[in-house]
Amino acid sequence: FRHLILTGKNGSGKTTILKKLFPLIRTEKIEDKEPLLINYIPNNLYLPKQFKFMANREFILRTVDGPKKVEKPKSDLLIQFLVNKKTEQAFAFQNKNDSVVQEIESWFSNFEQHLAGLFGFNSLKLEFDEQDFEFYLKASDLNKSPLSQLSDGHNVALLIFTELMLYAESCKKGKQDIPAIVLIDELENHLHLELQETILPFLTSMFPKVQFIVATHSPAVIASIDNATVYDLSQHKTIDEDLRGYPYQFLMKEHFGIESEYSIAATKLLNEARALMATGNDRTEQESIKLRELAKKLHELSPNLAFELFLELERQQLEKAA
Repeated sequence: FRHLILTGKNGSGKTTILKKLFPLIRTEKIEDKEPLLINYIPNNLYLPKQFKFMANREFILRTVDGPKKVEKPKSDLLIQFLVNKKTEQAFAFQNKNDSVVQEIESWFSNFEQHLAGLFGFNSLKLEFDEQDFEFYLKASDLNKSPLSQLSDGHNVALLIFTELMLYAESCKKGKQDIPAIVLIDELENHLHLELQETILPFLTSMFPKVQFIVATHSPAVIASIDNATVYDLSQHKTIDEDLRGYPYQFLMKEHFGIESEYSIAATKLLNEARALMATGNDRTEQESIKLRELAKKLHELSPNLAFELFLELERQQLEKAA
């Protein structure tokens, strides 16, 4: 299968499509009922689980006061799940069950690596306070932080990852083996640009049998993976090519309705200057003064913006002198 990324202007129908898809894929079997689905989901595929993360999603990790049995852990019960793991390890150590102790130790080591990859850290340590039953994250470029008090961006990323991971754990399967479909509206919400670039590649590599259907306004998201079909709802256009090599300013202009790669203020100045430059040697003295003023304003914003204007002014002055 290919992943599906929906893009387009506000009001183009991205959220509406996700809402209508979710009850459809909850049917026991995918059949020829919906052309959009059949294009991207293998026919007659039985789906044991579906997930939906809408744009207004919130994630609050529940704090705990000790071990407690959890039948089907959800993402908000992550700390309880981790405390139970530590408790199981302690009992195994007390009973001299070295294989279980090592197995759980390896699990936590892998979990640390996954969190480091998810958050974009080179290394990360998960420290457990057995007095308060709290877990802390410690990274080289991050202050020691309680797992229950992460930033909104890290929280949102953790929500999606842990929901899938804990489902795999409850099924007694590895993350490589759970087939599912995950719908995410506005994946980029609360995420720093760097995390927007890395979250979808991370999730698709961690869960290779999960198909992600994502709605987004972010060029960083649509250009982050190669095995995805991008559908622009504003232009009713399907893009099957690999977008990873395209500059973000091209994607913003082509698929997000941005007229220029510069800010609105800078674009307005540039357009005024270019209109005056087009008059060439026919400019009046007043227009020439105005053009020099625009060049100075652009230089204050960025020297690069004013460079082409200064070159053109110099060229035209040389022509006039000749």
